[in-house]
Amino acid sequence: MPSESGNPRLDSWKEIAAYLRRHERTVQRWRRDRGLPVHQLPRGRRGGVYAFPEELDAWLRAGGAEQLANGTANGPAELPATPQAPAAGHQVQGPGRQAAIAVTVAVVLVAAVITTLRLLSKTPEVPARFSFSGSSLVAYAADGRVLWTHTEPGTLVSLNEEQRPERDQVVVRDLDGDGAQEILVALSRTGAGAGRLFSSEFLRFSTSGKVLERFSPQDTLQFGSRRFGPPWDLRVMLVTEEEGRSYVWLAFSHNTWWPSLLLKRDAQGREVGRFVSAGWILSLAAVNDDAGSRILAGGISNQWASAFLAVLPAGNPSGQSPAPPDSPYLCAGCPRAEPLHYFLLPPSEIAPATDQPYNKVRSIIPSAEGIVYVYTAESTAEGGAGLATAVFEFDLGFRLRGARRSDYYWAVHDRLYRGGRLDHSSERCPEREVAPPVQEWRGGEWVALRPARDASS
Repeated sequence: MPSESGNPRLDSWKEIAAYLRRHERTVQRWRRDRGLPVHQLPRGRRGGVYAFPEELDAWLRAGGAEQLANGTANGPAELPATPQAPAAGHQVQGPGRQAAIAVTVAVVLVAAVITTLRLLSKTPEVPARFSFSGSSLVAYAADGRVLWTHTEPGTLVSLNEEQRPERDQVVVRDLDGDGAQEILVALSRTGAGAGRLFSSEFLRFSTSGKVLERFSPQDTLQFGSRRFGPPWDLRVMLVTEEEGRSYVWLAFSHNTWWPSLLLKRDAQGREVGRFVSAGWILSLAAVNDDAGSRILAGGISNQWASAFLAVLPAGNPSGQSPAPPDSPYLCAGCPRAEPLHYFLLPPSEIAPATDQPYNKVRSIIPSAEGIVYVYTAESTAEGGAGLATAVFEFDLGFRLRGARRSDYYWAVHDRLYRGGRLDHSSERCPEREVAPPVQEWRGGEWVALRPARDASS
């Protein structure tokens, strides 16, 4: 997983077992005997597996395993355990009693010294982890102590399926190089008032919990004859470094409609670049090699009714998604530069079969081997069929290496076939032999890129 982007996957048997609250041998047996949706890493990295929480949840809801004795597997963010006090009336027995008392006194004295030093210290303790609890963002020390709590109107929610805000909504970084860490938060809430069911914005905190900045753009964009103004909601955040300087990338979508803004901001909060998209941006990642630093943005293209991947120069990302000159999806008055690369990742036959108007990019994962994996959601877990995932592979020159379907994709396919929503089984699916072509925008027109024969990942 790249250090500069969030990753919603469970990336080992240990994480998968912890999520399901079972032993590793149990979940391995479930995969072998009951079809638990756990996938091998592409290209056969030895022993490497991963899973998506929503696929596991859908499998559980479909009766894949017995009802868990302690509740469902999809719990809230793990909170620090409360230390247990000794049983009342416990006495130290035997000849070692005096030594035990001496040790206890020493421990108390050491704790008192540590507490005093903390109180006298001028540098606040840097939080080690965070959780959303009702209307509050809670910051914890490494030992589980609550350092501070910040309260907002409404109920705070996670933007990822695992309900773990530290994965991609909270970043701790010394932005301006002054030696002081800052807490960067994509804060999302429901029921925040003013008739809004959902809202999200960028907040920057000091390590002591003081709000240093609160930001949501106030821009109004015009596409054709339509104007789109605030409110804008923050969907994804990324922090990068270029030549020793830190930058924050914030992808905002219109609260109701499809336009998106990707803003690049420096350590002082100044905008230094923007990319405008005719469709929501839902995932960000960064890659660096001899060709330079590039930002990868993925999501939904409303204009083309498809998942998209845009490759932007990190140094100067300003521009907009490509569109013909007379298109109602062309932003008037916005930068006209086009991305280095812009791909449409075609929806599979599962998308219309589950009443989805298009697929969407759900995560972008550059690997250490120089392959960029782009995962698309071809259905939604809420639709009853389960979340079907496709994987598109690019090298760092952004040449298409392959298009694959996850194992669970084919399970969803057969479920739809049995339900009469597809007219052929997965074994007879034409997409196994010839996957739909990826489209790349080149010089004002689309060029079809056909990957190799499809296979399960």
